[in-house]
Amino acid sequence: MSPMDRLRLFQGEADLGGMLEVSDESMLMDGMGMINDPDSFRAVYSGYMDSLPSENAIVAEARGSIVGQGLVWWRDVAEGQRIYSYSTSVLPEFLDDRAGLMDWAEARLIRTASQHPPGIEKVLETQAVQGTRLESMVRARGYAPARRFVEMVRSLDDIPVVPAPGGISIMPAAEETICEAWAVAGGPLRTTGVTARRTGRRRGFRK
Repeated sequence: MSPMDRLRLFQGEADLGGMLEVSDESMLMDGMGMINDPDSFRAVYSGYMDSLPSENAIVAEARGSIVGQGLVWWRDVAEGQRIYSYSTSVLPEFLDDRAGLMDWAEARLIRTASQHPPGIEKVLETQAVQGTRLESMVRARGYAPARRFVEMVRSLDDIPVVPAPGGISIMPAAEETICEAWAVAGGPLRTTGVTARRTGRRRGFRK
């Protein structure tokens, strides 16, 4: 198998089909036990289309086909602390080339953090499932476990119907109320430390 022969910045809509295929195969290889919803995947990248080519998303190619990708972002999770996160995806046959994407992501985040105001704690973060090749790669780069994600599974056949408390109504989400709902919940980028997920083995790693 030919190695990755080109790394380039994300160009927009035309890249999404190939990137989705890579992400799905990589998630299964990485032990996530699920694949992407296409609409949700497109929504994640919509914010990276404001300024193209995006310097915060990268595409890896081999012989003109997309075989890998990397994505970076950052957020404030507490007063005085900013988390710089990244994820990478590769087709299984290009697993040995994944380190190049991780190098790019870390370099991009370190450069970004150096341009942000001093005086706050700045931490690199990524995720991996325990016991996978990705976890080994992450640990080898100096990361240590910081968070664990847990999923609780139950049958859908016997869920009781419980009425809402007085004065509260339940209805399908509408586009015009999404922002208001997120604001009430504290914002989409807040973390609670434990999140329901498919596997109890997935961890957030920081260094």
